[in-house]
Amino acid sequence: MTVKSRFTALSLLLLILLPGALNVSAGSPIGGRFLIYDDTLVNEALPALAYNSQRHEFLVVWEAETIATSAHEVWGRRVSAYGAPLSAAFRISAEGSAPDVAYNSATNEFLVVWHHDRAVLGQRITALGALQGAAFSIATGFSIVLTSCNQPAVTYASTANRYLVVYRFQNLLNGGSAIKARSYLADGNPEGASFDITAYNESTDPEQPDVAYNRSRDEALVAWQETYPSTGDLDILARRVAFTGGAAPLDAPFYIISTTTDELLPAVAAIPTAPDQGQYLITYQVDPDTINHDIAARAVSGTGAVGAQYALANTGWSELRPSVAGCESNRQFFVTWVWIPVSTPTAMMQVHARPLALDGAPLLPTTTVTGGQVFDAAVAAGAACNLLIAFDDNATFGTFNRGIYGQHWGERVYLPLVLRGS
Repeated sequence: MTVKSRFTALSLLLLILLPGALNVSAGSPIGGRFLIYDDTLVNEALPALAYNSQRHEFLVVWEAETIATSAHEVWGRRVSAYGAPLSAAFRISAEGSAPDVAYNSATNEFLVVWHHDRAVLGQRITALGALQGAAFSIATGFSIVLTSCNQPAVTYASTANRYLVVYRFQNLLNGGSAIKARSYLADGNPEGASFDITAYNESTDPEQPDVAYNRSRDEALVAWQETYPSTGDLDILARRVAFTGGAAPLDAPFYIISTTTDELLPAVAAIPTAPDQGQYLITYQVDPDTINHDIAARAVSGTGAVGAQYALANTGWSELRPSVAGCESNRQFFVTWVWIPVSTPTAMMQVHARPLALDGAPLLPTTTVTGGQVFDAAVAAGAACNLLIAFDDNATFGTFNRGIYGQHWGERVYLPLVLRGS
């Protein structure tokens, strides 16, 4: 048989890996972790990220603490959809902590928010990572009466072309607080004054807000934790905000979960479905005691109906600080958290994750994604459910210097390539 006839009779199949292809399955980790940024003289921590749908890339932001001086700054870096840092990391603010970020698809830019010295501030960022104008004040506390504005979170309302920033207003003297919100136009100008999501309360002390936008209903859902007065445990509540005619609360706050166990640190995402519908998912940490920490989730309909609670992680070790993203193309949510299987030095702290159905039901067993000594992780969904998980981790296991790393999760689709002789 000739060489030509052998190639004619036999096809050679090559497997091509395409991450993030459109598929209805739940996906898996793609490749290994990769470095986004690490300065050995700085602790990079508390990452947040948003997806640029026009350039098909992510902007990752984080808090940078100089080890020698304890000074805090806000930094960022663009990351491609396939795990390559783009351009250099850049400083967003010379002062600031705990940033969050949202992407504006109409103007192709980002809004980054953070808190510093009892104030919440914001900065617009171009798609290429340049500062757009100067930083601006969103909310400011008062030194005379010892009040503070902190814990900001931001979402972009695409139908209304508005940002919604939520934050905690705190009375440092009496210990009470409230959750407030403020709507911003795409150019960074406020649409009006701030408004209350919750009333100020010294006994319930609402805090740790998060927010997600539902395009199908042109609404957002704000979630937070607060103390139940009679028992002293922490519960999760939520309230919807409408953008029609200007941002304003809808209905009253309602409970997501209220038990005698502590539920805290809510994270919320949305998936638009049919017009005038859409589903939210709120995931949160559950603390049955001071040692054991678990992760749970509940879906919330666009009209505020709360679904069943699902336990996502409940082991003898600790699961902490969940984050969630919603993927529209396959109608699945994706939850990450930090898992601590070894608490004694040197501690092992990894990123764990589970994809969830639209109603919050887990689709896969818990997956160990990556990490060695992770403290915080965040996730955002890109095109066709190609997700990026950003997390802080020690550059060398056993040391205390943290850097920002990334890990992709998505679909592996194999296409046959047939080579024939001519």
